[in-house]
Amino acid sequence: TNADYAYITLPCMTKEQTASYAASPDATVLCNTASVQAVKDKSTATTGYVFWEAGSYNGITSDNACTLIVNEDGGMMSMAVSDPTHKLNTITLTLKNSIAVPAEIPENVSFEIKNGNTVITVDTSDNSGKSHEFSYYTASADYEADKPYVKSIALNAANGSASADFVVLNPSSDLKMVNL
Repeated sequence: TNADYAYITLPCMTKEQTASYAASPDATVLCNTASVQAVKDKSTATTGYVFWEAGSYNGITSDNACTLIVNEDGGMMSMAVSDPTHKLNTITLTLKNSIAVPAEIPENVSFEIKNGNTVITVDTSDNSGKSHEFSYYTASADYEADKPYVKSIALNAANGSASADFVVLNPSSDLKMVNL
């Protein structure tokens, strides 16, 4: 049948601990459809997504099937994305009405700002299915569009020398971010 269901595994929990968790679960099922499933763990501010195909949910659009973990910590977001099919060359995620300024740009990840949305492309051509992790700062795309937004994105004091990377964002124009 096409009945809806959801379950959580609770390894190493006793019957009493499981009953206690069931009475007040930390996890909330946000979406449970044939194309997207999403669950948020309230205690860790972490949301897990499974895109079974290209689709959108909660302001995130994926151009392909993928698994995605998003952790929120104030203005810092961390993501881990993977290709469970082991067949894709890239996964492109679009964050609607959100400006993402990378904390650092891994070699296999690119960030672009297009029309007030952030487009993140992850190179998964190694076909290993491994998670590709990255972090970014967030800013709403509805700030004053006629004024640039300056955000310091990194400070590196390696080998006794300090350098700062920064970008100037204006959501009325497109911007591709690269290592400075």
